[in-house]
Amino acid sequence: MDKENLDLASRPGQVFCYALKADTAGHETCWEPVPTYRPTPANPVSLDSGRLSKLKSNRLKADGVWEADAFHLPSAIMGPDRPELPCASMVVHQESFFIIHTDLSGPDKPKHQALAEAVLEAIEKSGRLPREIQVRGEELAKLLSPLGEGLGLKVSAKERLEAILDVKDSMEDFLGRRHRKEAPEKRLDHRAMEKISFNLSRHLEDQKFESPEEMSRFLHESQEKGELDKTPAPRSAGEAAQNLMYQAFEEPSVLRRIKLARRALQISPDCADAYNLLAEETAGSLVEARDLYLKAVEAGERGLGKEFFKEHAGHFWGIVESRPYMRARAELARCLWLLGDREAAFSHWREMLKLNPNDNQGMRHVLLARLGELGRFEEIREIVSRYKDDCSLEFLLMKALAAFAFKAPPAESAGTLREALEYNEYFPDYLLKRKRLPRRFADRLQLGGETEATYAVSEVMPAWEKVPGAFEWLAGELAKLDLPKVGRNEPCPCGSGKKYKKCCAP
Repeated sequence: MDKENLDLASRPGQVFCYALKADTAGHETCWEPVPTYRPTPANPVSLDSGRLSKLKSNRLKADGVWEADAFHLPSAIMGPDRPELPCASMVVHQESFFIIHTDLSGPDKPKHQALAEAVLEAIEKSGRLPREIQVRGEELAKLLSPLGEGLGLKVSAKERLEAILDVKDSMEDFLGRRHRKEAPEKRLDHRAMEKISFNLSRHLEDQKFESPEEMSRFLHESQEKGELDKTPAPRSAGEAAQNLMYQAFEEPSVLRRIKLARRALQISPDCADAYNLLAEETAGSLVEARDLYLKAVEAGERGLGKEFFKEHAGHFWGIVESRPYMRARAELARCLWLLGDREAAFSHWREMLKLNPNDNQGMRHVLLARLGELGRFEEIREIVSRYKDDCSLEFLLMKALAAFAFKAPPAESAGTLREALEYNEYFPDYLLKRKRLPRRFADRLQLGGETEATYAVSEVMPAWEKVPGAFEWLAGELAKLDLPKVGRNEPCPCGSGKKYKKCCAP
């Protein structure tokens, strides 16, 4: 028997006996449930006309779609003379899964009547009028149609009410009436680790230490007591929403991640990470992603405030609260670039480097590669001069390309290329297309290893392809490394006629 057709919790008191039913073909027999009585037809919903008029005269804010359902709880309570299954009437906001109103009634009240009263209560308490109420089944939608007509909203039938089902699952888990499976492993997301830094900063902000040793002792004692693992009580709606996002980043279920992000926005519309996650999980196009990341940037600017930008510009990433905003801005710039708005993307990347010159996110590498695609090597050399100590492969390859494009002295350009070769020996085969780049890159890159080489080459390849002779120059320099060793005052093996020390010697 299909569970959907035999929902005892929705029909308490209805007794079934099983009768033998012969198959029409005469080959098999099966058992079918036969109710000992059939419920009487439901009466039309009773509505208070005065209550409806009062609601219609109020200035109600327009809202989206609500889901409404009435169902019997799995745990009985004692009635006047026998145990009863109470009926829970619930109204839930479809997009955010936020419970707008819930009420309990006895088994004697018709389901549609209890639900109509719950919807009216939800409208009165929230001060909002949904454009649509979704209920389970055509029969219930038909019974509640007078409510829709009276309030000027649509009542529609759905087979599944996802928001209601999520709430019911949570209730059943809480009441312990379902088999509890082992909790799935948390999702690995580096953003969730920021919670530790945030907790630590909150733990230290009111402390005054005379020396580093005193602070070290304090932290050691706090760690032994387990105080550093506790999340401090949020001091604002923004902190409460961000705590929810740390939970969302670790959540293995995509649907639950989305739900938590929407709930965070209900708590605080200035939660940038909530928009970041929605862009990742719900955007169906680059345009949709761009719009959500733009909302994230705007939310971050509102949440941080102008004074925060003035006070912390120059070391932005070091303040944990700034990171959702910086993530949003990086992704917004990426979307703008892919959509062809190049100058807007450059503007974001440059501004991020001003806010955070240490560039923990590696925006300079992205900026160098994109400038190279457009042949803007003068700007590349200016950035290279600011980050002389950068030894990452992307940086070194763009530094070498800029030297070659600007026709720097052979020794200088060759030196930049050798610097990259000393750091990573794997990139030439991929840059010269002797090996194919993988379709998917590794989740983690090994510095100096082949995984870093493939990723770096994929980023800088378009820039190298823009410079005539760049690949031939790379191949020539590699060939020189295989030549026999010569003295510095001997003729250079390259055939230039110059002494080795004046030509190709490092």
